[in-house]
Amino acid sequence: MRRAVVIRGTHLAPDPRAEKHAALLSELGWDVTVLGWDRTASLPHREMVELGGRAVTLERLPVAAGYGNGLRNLGPLLRWQRALWGWLWARRRELELTVAIDLDTVVPALRLQDRAGVPLVYDIADFYAESRGVPSFARGWVARWETAIARRARAVVLCDPRRAAQFQGRPPERFGVVYNSPAWLPEPVHRAGPFTVVYIGILGPWRKLPELVKLFARRAEWRLVIGGFGALEAELGAAAEAAPGVTFLGAVKPYSRALELMAGADALVAFYDPAVPNHRYSSPNKLFEAMGLGKPLVVAEGTGMDAVVREHGLGEVVDYGDDAGLEAAFARLASWGPTEREAFSTRARARYRAEFGPEAMKAAMEAVLGQAGVA
Repeated sequence: MRRAVVIRGTHLAPDPRAEKHAALLSELGWDVTVLGWDRTASLPHREMVELGGRAVTLERLPVAAGYGNGLRNLGPLLRWQRALWGWLWARRRELELTVAIDLDTVVPALRLQDRAGVPLVYDIADFYAESRGVPSFARGWVARWETAIARRARAVVLCDPRRAAQFQGRPPERFGVVYNSPAWLPEPVHRAGPFTVVYIGILGPWRKLPELVKLFARRAEWRLVIGGFGALEAELGAAAEAAPGVTFLGAVKPYSRALELMAGADALVAFYDPAVPNHRYSSPNKLFEAMGLGKPLVVAEGTGMDAVVREHGLGEVVDYGDDAGLEAAFARLASWGPTEREAFSTRARARYRAEFGPEAMKAAMEAVLGQAGVA
């Protein structure tokens, strides 16, 4: 069986994008390892998980660092690069494919392609210059560098076709689209009880999470469940303790558990600040999780996914700075009765299966591997 590694600069607890690639490659007959960066230096170095009914190995390289620290992470980032290169080079005769997700993983993988001939598929989940704390004076250089690297990969994966525009009109010749849709989804649950909104994901700035906690603390008849990890973890945990209607879970793993929690929600939320350039092209897994679970989604105007939500009636679109509008959007969703919820669920799930489900994404990944010459 051919061996592949999927590399992601997170601690894989969980990481839906990396897990999705691993599940798709496993279905296509690859023996897959997912390699991550344990910034806490406290997680298991190696464990087996089941993705899509197949066993996949998770490995983590422990290099202490924080999230969202900008230039303060430069030293840890370089140490992560060295550790990643050592892991790859030691396995150069075993590997037949690397899938590197984002710029903080791709340089060692590209070096392995150049020196050992192991094909590289580069997945640009987010363009680095527009999604990380890159100083403004360096963003143009980083963007050009990432484009140059993408052109040297055997194939490039984007999470949305609109993101080709971020190459400034010069996308690589060989690229495909693998949407951020889950490889597996539980059955949705429609429970009686308080209107409940769930957010599980990165706990970072620009997502209006502190504002959500304040809103749900004021609306005692509603419930909010927040889970995940990131820079705001401590702040949100403390704020939730003072808000009876808010539950803070911290990191939620495995990913299947996060999906089960969302399956029991009445609505989901994915708010991004449209002032951040990368957010204008957002195509987060939250959009596809909501669609596939049959749950309405609340998003911000001008963040890419707002057009999909509005066009197909998948939830509510609100101006990013309009907190009153956000509350009104939740109030409209809270007013739905069982019949309205069931009708929405049936329609949204049918659209998901037709365009973004496992079979469609398996075919998309197979096409990318064909471009890379390893199908």
